[in-house]
Amino acid sequence: MTRFSRRYFLGMTGVALLSGLHRVRAEPARPRFRIRTITAGIAVESVADLDRFGKAFEILARMKAAYETGGYQVQTLRLATQPLAEYLPGWQNEASIASLVELDRLCEAHGVLLALGPVITGDAYVPSLARWADHLVGATTRTN
Repeated sequence: MTRFSRRYFLGMTGVALLSGLHRVRAEPARPRFRIRTITAGIAVESVADLDRFGKAFEILARMKAAYETGGYQVQTLRLATQPLAEYLPGWQNEASIASLVELDRLCEAHGVLLALGPVITGDAYVPSLARWADHLVGATTRTN
């Protein structure tokens, strides 16, 4: 039995939805329901992997435009990444906050929310996590 990941399934669902939207006619007579969030999941090598972030921003903008052309209202765009330690190994230090603040600003410029992947993936106690998370939340506006 083949098992597909959740990201693969969601990505393929998005592709399937988009492939049929070119045939949808915009009918201004009655607004359709609102779409709460369109989320793109990406895997990046580092926070400096601006090419992948840029492509994800483009895809989200195209998806939003396609849905809006079909008469839907899109409330938010969201970008989700793999576990934080996979692309920002030293996430516990102050330099990581600065990197994430820059990424947050880039997301703000594109009107996208950033969902960092899981910070801790194992069963571990990280004493500095609360202070680090508090600093990150205080320094960013689009990141969760």
